[in-house]
Amino acid sequence: MMKILPKAEIYRQMERFWQDKDKTLSIQMFADFCGLSPSLLYRVFHDKTLPMTEHTQICVSRALERMARGDVVMVYGRDQSRKLLYRQEPKPRMAKSNTLTMKNGKVSLKVGLKNKSDYSEPTFDEQLTVGGRNGNSA
Repeated sequence: MMKILPKAEIYRQMERFWQDKDKTLSIQMFADFCGLSPSLLYRVFHDKTLPMTEHTQICVSRALERMARGDVVMVYGRDQSRKLLYRQEPKPRMAKSNTLTMKNGKVSLKVGLKNKSDYSEPTFDEQLTVGGRNGNSA
């Protein structure tokens, strides 16, 4: 059974998803994957004019986890139409990565591969803020 993320974590991950220029899925495809309307996602996560309901929390949490696991990918058809492809074997989208991280108040460089669709790890800016997940402050 999939773990349902807390609302604050979903807001944080969705903020990173909206800002990502190289998304695995478009907003429309992510909405279809969640089973929600794109306008609802836009009003809840981008405009923040609607509160997040429990149903939205469950749908988005499951979709974020499945997207990070690599269950779906966006493919282009011959007519340049975009479609969701559900994979029988999950294959996450990996890319080379050089990122700064903070551990125990010390900055270090993390080099290697990272999952392009996984927004669960906090960014360096989020780690520097007092409200970061690690509790580190600048």
